[in-house]
Amino acid sequence: MNTVATSITPVFSHETAGKIMATQVPVFLVSESLSHVEEVLRKDALTFKTINYIYFVDEARKLVGVLSIKELLCCSDTYTVEQITTKKIFSVTADTDQEHIAFLALKHSIKAVPVVDDSGVFLGVVSSDTILSILHSESIEDALHHTGTVIFEDPLASLRTGSAWLHFKKRIPWLIMGLGGGIGAALVIEAFESTLEQLLILATFIPLVVYMADAVGSQSQTIFIRSLALPDTLSIRGYIFRELKVTAMIALSLSAIMFIVLSLWFASFLVGTIVALTILCGVSVSVLIAMTLPYTFKKFNFDPALASGPFATVLCDTSSLLIYFCIASLIL
Repeated sequence: MNTVATSITPVFSHETAGKIMATQVPVFLVSESLSHVEEVLRKDALTFKTINYIYFVDEARKLVGVLSIKELLCCSDTYTVEQITTKKIFSVTADTDQEHIAFLALKHSIKAVPVVDDSGVFLGVVSSDTILSILHSESIEDALHHTGTVIFEDPLASLRTGSAWLHFKKRIPWLIMGLGGGIGAALVIEAFESTLEQLLILATFIPLVVYMADAVGSQSQTIFIRSLALPDTLSIRGYIFRELKVTAMIALSLSAIMFIVLSLWFASFLVGTIVALTILCGVSVSVLIAMTLPYTFKKFNFDPALASGPFATVLCDTSSLLIYFCIASLIL
């Protein structure tokens, strides 16, 4: 039997294995001899889109073995296909997200990832070139999300050669949201004007409490979004429990440092207490927001990375200011 070709390609969703897989790959029945496999490869090498691996299927076209070109050339013809093929196969189904495919390839150090249907029938391969392209495009997409830029349809071309109007349309929406968040923060400060009048020095630390909450929240959110993108199933309960411990240690450490510094600096335990408690509560709330937003987006089949950038920043900044002035009002 010569190479097995996929006859009809169904319609697959965007950015899934079925959409990006190549079907022009060397596929043989597991019963074929190694000499026959090598002969076909030499004769038809130019007809294949990728030739990193040779794939072997049974009579039902189910994937049962994989062999690299290097392994083929190093083996004697006396070996059978069953003796030298890799039985532990890392494959994906046609509806697997492309980012998961790239992570799978990196995790197991494989150059190409085979695609099968739900019953294990071989459909095609996501090649090494495609995997590199996925990693590049996904890194650009995540960076754009983080800076609050709407994703370009063709980022590789549009980032450098797109028109001014195109870039304006992609960048302005989130900036308007950030502007609204700034107005909201100003309203919070205005609502606690009487608190500020009682202890004007509190205004000095507004940038500090906002920055600390935002910084810790961004750290947690970036790690959580990357964890959600990994192909392995994430234990949400275990992850949250670990993150709560990390958050508690970070928040307590930062609060203790600020309490000591401000108490000594201003010789006032009052200021130190207000700022320290704000950092403790603000950091905790920011981390909660940082994990809740991506998880909610993921549940509704949206890219979790959409929850990063200005959207999360506005919520974290406003909540930290509200916490700051509420604590100050209660203590004063």
